[in-house]
Amino acid sequence: MKPILYITVQFLCAAASAQVSFYCADLPKQVGDYTRAFYSTNVNVLPLLGQTGGPQRWDFSQPQQSLEKVWRTDIVSPDEPNPGSFPNATYAARDTEEPASQLAWRYYSMTNQGRLYYGFNSPGAQAGSAETVFDEPTLDLPCPTQYAQSWSREVTWHDTVLGLPVIYEFTAYAQVDGYGTVVLPGLGELPALRVRELHDYEESCYFFEQWVLIASHTNIYYYWLTPQVGVAAQAILFGPDALNPTPLPHTNLFLRVFERSGITNPPVASPVTGLRVRAQAGQALLDCTHVTNSAHYRVEGILLVDSTNWQVLGLPPTNSWTDTLVSTQRFYRVFAIP
Repeated sequence: MKPILYITVQFLCAAASAQVSFYCADLPKQVGDYTRAFYSTNVNVLPLLGQTGGPQRWDFSQPQQSLEKVWRTDIVSPDEPNPGSFPNATYAARDTEEPASQLAWRYYSMTNQGRLYYGFNSPGAQAGSAETVFDEPTLDLPCPTQYAQSWSREVTWHDTVLGLPVIYEFTAYAQVDGYGTVVLPGLGELPALRVRELHDYEESCYFFEQWVLIASHTNIYYYWLTPQVGVAAQAILFGPDALNPTPLPHTNLFLRVFERSGITNPPVASPVTGLRVRAQAGQALLDCTHVTNSAHYRVEGILLVDSTNWQVLGLPPTNSWTDTLVSTQRFYRVFAIP
């Protein structure tokens, strides 16, 4: 039986969709782990974000574009590049723009509550010290992470700029605002959660025996969490300095992973067989032949015979799906996701 069927009554997406949970075990954290990603700046990221809620399907599978560069992140010893600066960190993430342009190091450890972030080293910093040690580590990603979860965090650090003491205050408000699947170049389709974070930065300088606010800006940060890969894609919308609104060199950044150490056979979605659709007691009942080793299924629907407008309706963990009927025709297809 073909995997595309139709029924003369339409159903609407409901809460039967499966929502993935993300665990910190999927983050790269062993020395030797790495990811490679395409990234670009000053692009129109709004069409890439999609909607809140779910299920969504974020397709970032396009091949490398002409203006995209390659961003590589390697997990290395926390003693890079300055031994002993972050004694409680258990690993560092070293970011490089290929082939060899060093961007930064970020320092972490894992706890039962999630990931602790200790600070960073940014050799290209325009003012102040390249190395930043937070006054206290911050739990930047709680684990496990689930849809509709929210959290906030605050962190401060001190520096000296032009001989004057400076304090930086950072606050983040995060919410997991979407779920579904993300499609990555070279890695296929994976269940995903999308996190939206609002970042507030304030910089104050100690001048004439008082602290004076000298910079304040807000960024919006989206990232997609997937099993096996970790942070699969990122989008940052940079906000101007409210106290000094000069043009920014970059208004945004978009990054999508195309290679992850340890993944040699990316999962490939496959159409199911034996798809059956029944109308019963005001419900549309879908079931199909069970696919061994499938992590979940993806139910798609379309109102017209137009292959460009298929919509993800559900991500059930089993080979059956149920929803409410209304009176209109819809076509269906179902895929098994390894």
